[in-house]
Amino acid sequence: MGKMEEKARGGIKLEAKLLVLFSILVASVLNALYAGFVEQVTIVYTHFFYIPILLAGMWYKRKEAVAVALFLGIVHILITYLSPHPLTVNEFARAAIFILVAYVIGYVSEQRAEREDAVREREEKYSAFFKTSRDPVFITSTDGRWLDFNDAMEELLGYESRDELFKVRIPDLYENPEDRGRHTELINQEGFTKEFPVNLRRKDGSIINVLVTSVAKKDENGDIIGYLGTIRDITERKKAEEAIKRRLDFEETVATISSRFVGTSDTDAAINDSLADVGKLSKANRAYLFLSREGGTVMDNTHEWCAGGSVHR
Repeated sequence: MGKMEEKARGGIKLEAKLLVLFSILVASVLNALYAGFVEQVTIVYTHFFYIPILLAGMWYKRKEAVAVALFLGIVHILITYLSPHPLTVNEFARAAIFILVAYVIGYVSEQRAEREDAVREREEKYSAFFKTSRDPVFITSTDGRWLDFNDAMEELLGYESRDELFKVRIPDLYENPEDRGRHTELINQEGFTKEFPVNLRRKDGSIINVLVTSVAKKDENGDIIGYLGTIRDITERKKAEEAIKRRLDFEETVATISSRFVGTSDTDAAINDSLADVGKLSKANRAYLFLSREGGTVMDNTHEWCAGGSVHR
């Protein structure tokens, strides 16, 4: 419905322009006939011919503008020919000027229309990408305010409405606020960042791992006035990578401990080294080995490992 209404409005606007141009064209011809045959002057009225020529050049393409200029040029030549004034080369020159002016105005208007169409097409593509992108898309100011974002951004950060998220300052979303400064500084230096890793804080306080790709948004003077970019949530991917790494580390530790006791003559040293491996793998400060005796009623701490900086008790 929206496109149909816009098309209908465009048709009405086009018809209105055509009516205005036709009315001015008729008025110009009538004025020329009056001036040529009643007042018997042929120079003054030609100034009015430039009005429909300029309008045709601005509103339509070169072809239509030149057609209007050609018609008025012929009118001017015929009026001069039929009036008491002699027909000279000046009348043909003036008709040629009409056509030249129409061509130039039409050409300039076409170039402007092409630029406007190109800008409109880019804006439509950007708008479509902005609204339909599955990745969060954002525009922010240099001082850390939201300028715009799509629905995916609300979902990523866990906010229920645009108004609610608009009230949040960008630096407050960073787990480490200093990352915001490092990020913007890099954009200011390079003009962009690609997959810059940061941790963001959702509304519920949970932390997500993301990659931010951004470009600097500049004004006509080349000054940076904001940042435009996308965010990719890699939280689940990072969890999977960490799980795989933990599994590999576990298997490597088990293999190392198993091989350490093969053919060793210093069991105590092998146990201490193995406790160190277990403690580092589990990220513990201490690791113990207890020996159970007397039916499990007594346990002796036979070996102990402490991480650097830990104190024996």
